[in-house]
Amino acid sequence: MADQAKQDVDLPPFTTSVYSIRSSIRRLKQALQANPTLEAELRTSIASIAAQGDEIFESIIDVLERLASQDASSLARMMHKFDQTMQRNETQFLKATPEEAIALVAGFIKLTSSAIHVALREDPLSHDQRHLQFQHQRISVLLSSINLLQEREEVKQVGVEVRQIAENAQEAAGQAATSGIAAFYQERADLERIRHLAWSALLLASTIAGVWIGWFVISRTASGLTVNELARATVALPVFLLAAYSSRQANYHRNAESDARNIAVQLKTVRAYSDALDTSARQEVLRLLGTKIFGHPSAPSISATSTIAAGPDATEGPSADMIQLFRALLPGGKNSEST
Repeated sequence: MADQAKQDVDLPPFTTSVYSIRSSIRRLKQALQANPTLEAELRTSIASIAAQGDEIFESIIDVLERLASQDASSLARMMHKFDQTMQRNETQFLKATPEEAIALVAGFIKLTSSAIHVALREDPLSHDQRHLQFQHQRISVLLSSINLLQEREEVKQVGVEVRQIAENAQEAAGQAATSGIAAFYQERADLERIRHLAWSALLLASTIAGVWIGWFVISRTASGLTVNELARATVALPVFLLAAYSSRQANYHRNAESDARNIAVQLKTVRAYSDALDTSARQEVLRLLGTKIFGHPSAPSISATSTIAAGPDATEGPSADMIQLFRALLPGGKNSEST
């Protein structure tokens, strides 16, 4: 009891606490208008609640002063606590996040509600009691509005997190798809290299064979070349045609390997390159790369890169005209066709 009495003696005058609280409320309202983190709609709602709380506080000051003049030490302690809490919160007014700003205004409204509770326990006059009770009801409405604002901000925050998760999932799916397509083109490039080497080997072998057959026919001729000897030398023509066709196929597969390898490298590095760009430039880069790989959506024809994706099997192998030419040049080919 002695300690409590000593503390009551150390309390500042009631009017001093009220003046300090008014200054803190004024700074709170100014900070809500100047805080850059608040959206316009939220700023308006919070500022309206703070203004109504200030109005309620001002409306009960006369009643509190009359009760304090009757040596209501509990009310003086309450107002001193009110003042100290508002002073501590002043450092957060300007830099508060939306959630913190709502909490600061809620703290002010709850302190006002506590002051009304303490005043009602001091047995005020009947008309003062009715006034305090009515203002307490208004405080309850304001607290309900604050709770709605807090719930709305929580829902908004959850929505932001959900959108972020969806964007991260979409980004991960895009990276996985890009990696899969890059792996496909890398495998296609390796396969085209094998086919290029095979056709190059066939080209070399058929060229050597054709030269050897021609040399063999000519070397067997005792005298100068006759029409019959030249006719026999045409046996080497199919081999040279095979060499020419092998050269064509080797060149095709070499180009296909180069295109597929370039696309694989672009797919593997496009993310690292596009991440340094702004959104519009990044979308344009991805669009151009997609058009290069898959072709233009409105174009009915098949692009060169689509032919690579489909593989050279569709164009691989001798054509029907080439087969007919081989048959015509082989010894007895014309006789067998005529029969």
